[in-house]
Amino acid sequence: MQNKNEITTNKFKSAIEKIINLVEFGNKYYDEKKPWILYKENIEEFNKVIYNCTYIIANLANLFEPIMPDTSKKIAEYLSIDIKSWKPIILRENIELKNINLIFEKIK
Repeated sequence: MQNKNEITTNKFKSAIEKIINLVEFGNKYYDEKKPWILYKENIEEFNKVIYNCTYIIANLANLFEPIMPDTSKKIAEYLSIDIKSWKPIILRENIELKNINLIFEKIK
């Protein structure tokens, strides 16, 4: 993964910018796809969008692990994934989420 390579070669600012771009892409994708509407109108498309968003979140946890290890660990536990690798995380199907809590509080 290019971003983690940049972290390990001390190109920290560049790596963080690319990771933040992925965060922004994920937020935009979620907002544009409107899964809250798809759930009612097209469950197959809803499932695809939610999978894609979960994939992004899992890989963000992987990328943020050197910077935010506790947060990444929580996400990894929620998704039952291993983030001890520098490789992209491929999710298994039918992930069941249990005991989910907020990771961050909303800033007012």
